[in-house]
Amino acid sequence: MTTETKITVLTTLVKLAAEKEQLRDGAAPDALGTWTKRRNGWGYACSECSGIAPMQYRYCPHCGYEMNGGNKNE
Repeated sequence: MTTETKITVLTTLVKLAAEKEQLRDGAAPDALGTWTKRRNGWGYACSECSGIAPMQYRYCPHCGYEMNGGNKNE
């Protein structure tokens, strides 16, 4: 990978991270996501982005949404 390609990739990642931060900051402060256990029994799905995580984190690793809303399948 050339240096120019690396810089382009890094610049794109920084822009995406900034957009993600803006989206997360734009959420209502009292809005909390929830984890839903998947039907196949493996992992949990985020209520905001449907991203899959192996365990229930405080924040979704995919969209960064705060997940203190609990688990819908408890």
